[in-house]
Amino acid sequence: MGLIERRLDICVLRPPIRKEGIVHRLVAEEPLVVAAPEEHWLAGAETVRIEQLRHEDFILYDARLGSVVNDAVVRSCLASGFYPHPAYEVAETSAALALVAAGLGIAVLPDSIRSAPREGVVCKDIEDALSVPLALAWRADDDSPLLKRLLDVLERNDVFLAATGPGNDERAERTL
Repeated sequence: MGLIERRLDICVLRPPIRKEGIVHRLVAEEPLVVAAPEEHWLAGAETVRIEQLRHEDFILYDARLGSVVNDAVVRSCLASGFYPHPAYEVAETSAALALVAAGLGIAVLPDSIRSAPREGVVCKDIEDALSVPLALAWRADDDSPLLKRLLDVLERNDVFLAATGPGNDERAERTL
């Protein structure tokens, strides 16, 4: 990880963070959306419920990656009484969207994928899916004045969400 190796001073990631010495603050809770081929029956839907995806082939992130997104997708499906059928596993979102565009399945992904539209793919809101957190992270021992100033500006401009539960490292609160 770039923070641990000191190649990065701050980064955007999805908690939880599994490395000692890294603190973070939440900046968003991103809803999940379903990405489907534009000729798929879902393309005409206004919104979707997880239950409607029961018989679909899912394109998921590779299970070995420990994806927070995969975890939210699986938990959402389990809450609706089924486990998603993994047709393909990918390492990157761009690969997932390419497989969706090719008509090889659907993908449930963070809403931010809409900021980079892909030809042949439509995205639909999911009424009852979980959301996934997005955070800024930095090293707890970084005493850089620039980092402190950046964090102060972000705090003053209400970029950070309120720290609640295990998703936020309480040490980050003291860093500011």
